[in-house]
Amino acid sequence: MIKRNTFLGLFTLALVTQHVSPGSLFAQEIDPGLILNPSGSQKSSGVAWNSIQNEYMMIFHGTDVRVRRMDADGNLLGNNISLSGNVGINSVGIEYNSLEDGYIVVYRTSEDNIYMRHLDDLGQPLSGPFFVGNGGTFDGGGGIALSVTSQRLLIVWRAAPKPIKV
Repeated sequence: MIKRNTFLGLFTLALVTQHVSPGSLFAQEIDPGLILNPSGSQKSSGVAWNSIQNEYMMIFHGTDVRVRRMDADGNLLGNNISLSGNVGINSVGIEYNSLEDGYIVVYRTSEDNIYMRHLDDLGQPLSGPFFVGNGGTFDGGGGIALSVTSQRLLIVWRAAPKPIKV
């Protein structure tokens, strides 16, 4: 029996399946243009795996923040959901919250304000945006971590040129 692990690389828009035995690697590129924001671009993308629903939630931005669901085989589910309005976005990040079967989205506006929002398992906002902090650069890809044990969220960003803020 071949064991299969599936990963989604959103920056390259490729669904990659790794076959543990015999160790080969396959990638299926998602057709360009399937996931776009209104300005026709997709920048600072991110992805979170929902282990309960067995699907991904992708996040991307242009002038606003949007999310989109995708099943484990790479098929798009539902429509793009706008989360921020047209406020000018510089970076985004997303983390799955297994305690509540939902997501935590963090984004930085062009005014260097950092906000977060709680989403349900379908990507619908459960609240308005919460102000987290300001200044510097938020690296959405590695800037969010949720501890299921302590039920605490860690958000990290860098104020230019220093220091790191948490």
